[in-house]
Amino acid sequence: MGIELFLLIIFLFCFLFMIVTQWVFWMRRKLARRNIISDWRYFLDAEKSNDVELLNLYVDKLIWNRYISQDQIDQINKVISVRVENYTNLGDLYNVTKNRRSYLSDDDRLRIYGK
Repeated sequence: MGIELFLLIIFLFCFLFMIVTQWVFWMRRKLARRNIISDWRYFLDAEKSNDVELLNLYVDKLIWNRYISQDQIDQINKVISVRVENYTNLGDLYNVTKNRRSYLSDDDRLRIYGK
């Protein structure tokens, strides 16, 4: 009787752990999808004002967001490549943007950006 109860407790614990893990991943994806548009606007504002600290912050947020499109990655790469010689703290971000590719399909892009 003891081993069955022990196995049942382990099974329930693993099942609960899987549910909580999936819920956390789902919430993070939902947050990333919601923040991509506002982070993009902040990035464009930082580019216009030539604020390197804000550029560094928002490029870092955008480049790791799974919902970024390839056009946005290319535009970020252009913005960073112009400034990388004058600001050495953008060098690591430039290397990341240079090698980053979008994972969005056309349907995902239409659903998120509406165009």
